[in-house]
Amino acid sequence: RAASSVNTGLWKLPLSVAEGVSEEDFKKAVTVKDENGNDRAILYAVAINNTADSKAEAAADRYVASSYDVAPTYNKFVPSNNFTFKVGGKNVEEIHNRWTGNSITGENSNFSNNKNPELAWKSDAAAEPVLEDEKKNVENDNSDARYWNSLLQVEVGKSFSITDVKTSDNKAADYYYVVLDKKNAIESGVSELNAWKSYDIDGLYKVVPASENLALTIKSEAANHDIIGFRVYAVNKDGKLLDPDGKSFYVVVGENYTSGIVGNLDAENKITEKKDFSPVEGVNYGEWELVEDKNACPLDEKPKFTAVYYDKDGNETTDMSEATKIAFKVNNPALIADGATVTLKSTLRKYSDNNYYEVGTVTATYTKVLPQSFPADITFRPAQETGKGTGYFIAYMKPENGYTVATKSANGSVDLHNVFYNLDNNVSFTIADAAKDSEGKLTSVKADKNNNFVVNVAAKDFIDSKEKHAVTAKYNYGPISLTKDKDGKWVKQNHYVDYSKALSVTFACWHSANSYAWTKQPSLQWKATANEIKTDIKDIAVKNTYNNDFFGGTFAGLLTNNYLEVKAGSAHLTYEGQKDPYFKVDVDAASGKFIFTQTGIQAENAPTVDHDENLEFIVVDAYGHEVPESFKVTIKRPASK
Repeated sequence: RAASSVNTGLWKLPLSVAEGVSEEDFKKAVTVKDENGNDRAILYAVAINNTADSKAEAAADRYVASSYDVAPTYNKFVPSNNFTFKVGGKNVEEIHNRWTGNSITGENSNFSNNKNPELAWKSDAAAEPVLEDEKKNVENDNSDARYWNSLLQVEVGKSFSITDVKTSDNKAADYYYVVLDKKNAIESGVSELNAWKSYDIDGLYKVVPASENLALTIKSEAANHDIIGFRVYAVNKDGKLLDPDGKSFYVVVGENYTSGIVGNLDAENKITEKKDFSPVEGVNYGEWELVEDKNACPLDEKPKFTAVYYDKDGNETTDMSEATKIAFKVNNPALIADGATVTLKSTLRKYSDNNYYEVGTVTATYTKVLPQSFPADITFRPAQETGKGTGYFIAYMKPENGYTVATKSANGSVDLHNVFYNLDNNVSFTIADAAKDSEGKLTSVKADKNNNFVVNVAAKDFIDSKEKHAVTAKYNYGPISLTKDKDGKWVKQNHYVDYSKALSVTFACWHSANSYAWTKQPSLQWKATANEIKTDIKDIAVKNTYNNDFFGGTFAGLLTNNYLEVKAGSAHLTYEGQKDPYFKVDVDAASGKFIFTQTGIQAENAPTVDHDENLEFIVVDAYGHEVPESFKVTIKRPASK
């Protein structure tokens, strides 16, 4: 529209004549005879209401009229010369007819002729139907030879529909109708046609717009197990036939076998659940095909399923007569979206009258299920968990340079195979706050197949026999998951499941599992003369709940084997904060003796009552940890004279 200061405007309107209007009818609309009988063009103008105002008085001056020089022109309608359609949801090209490309042949091959070949237009479509022996503008349609295709299976009393009637340009089709394929009713002469005519078939000879479906229903029980031929005729919008002799299709009437299997697909083991399966006798099962579903299988690559049949004893079998259950193996569950449902379809066929025909469909529907739990057979070894069900364990760390104090170790390690039973390469552990980065900040330590599940930590910072560290255990079921990333793109990835309960660990020294007891507690009697008393270090018995065979026995053995050493100058007898009030002590590991030396001999220094004091000293382990130890020693007053 051009801008204007008045209540009119300029418009350009493209107009066209509706499809199917003949040139003759168009001419009648645009011409008129004058008084002399000559054709004169009718001049047209176009008036446009150029306002959205609903008030009549305001709209009245908004009508814009063009000049009377609108000259319509005619574009000749081009009819189509072929068409297609579906029957019962199947393309007619897939359904059996009796044309082999050379002859019309019966299903049992006991009769054939070449009188009524399927035809196609040589060039443009014509309005007249093709009669027998007439060959005007037609040729044999070898592309329509469908003799070797399957008959369409239908049932008495159940409708099947003609749908999707269309041409190559999807515009020209106007109407269609369905008749019996009388000209090709050849079996046993006229008796077949008489049988067809005797059947009550609803929907025949009804003219239907191409945009609408037509339901056909065979109502006569007598039609069961018979083969019936139909032929569809369709016309262009100008009345010309889309196909010179129509298109035929053949059905077989009988029971339709349908059943469905529903279950879950175990993505971990790449197989579905076993489900009951009862094969129909005398029926061939086609290949199990994946029904296309972009939501379930969104990638270009599709999963492949293989049917596995089982007999009554649960053994695999290839003999369908023995099959009682069925399952499906899938090559790659990561090609199926997580939680999605896939459908497999097998078409059932029977062989009769020298022809296979479909008698039903079996579907198998499975929902992809990912494992949700940690494998039950991967768990704590007996007594490794400190308190059943707590998830807490103590890891006794092995010094990197051995247990002896002669070669100190900065780090310690534990092999988690010794803590957990049945670890496999799909398990990984992450231990929180068990290391420090280059800036001294706490970070985690990982244990998995790459380090043989061995955890290494620094002794100084983390092997303290006290601190609990959170542990995360995951099981990797492999690349069986298919999900969308944050950008909405489908991504195949590993599927992880956490351990069923919270885990934690304390990194401990072996000697934190020690307990000590005197087998014979020393008794030191004060004397008025200088007094030195020696007792055996081996009198301290040791029990170790971690490894008693290795670390149990006597305290003397720990020192002799160099698992511990006593820090020089650390040994004292103490009493309520006092050091060595009556005796000093030395620890002689070489001789295996405690040497107690009396600190005074004056009578006024003598203890007046027997009492216990604490024998205290510090031991050092292979990590350099200093650990205080304390034992009771009895101090006795001087003996009576």
